[in-house]
Amino acid sequence: MNKEKSPPENDRLLLISEMAAEMRSSRKTVRRRIESGKLTAAFKEGGRWLIWRSKLLAYLGAGGDRA
Repeated sequence: MNKEKSPPENDRLLLISEMAAEMRSSRKTVRRRIESGKLTAAFKEGGRWLIWRSKLLAYLGAGGDRA
């Protein structure tokens, strides 16, 4: 079981392709942000990174890489 705190009820997990669409960037950029630790992924499941949408919105709200 994931040790992270439970997300808000209206939160959901996103795939890299969904994150890229919200960030208006490429999937490769999203992977680089996760691997560098700039974007916190929830976990990797079956070779796919998953992230809570609330974490992505917090990252974008903080200015992304400009923060």
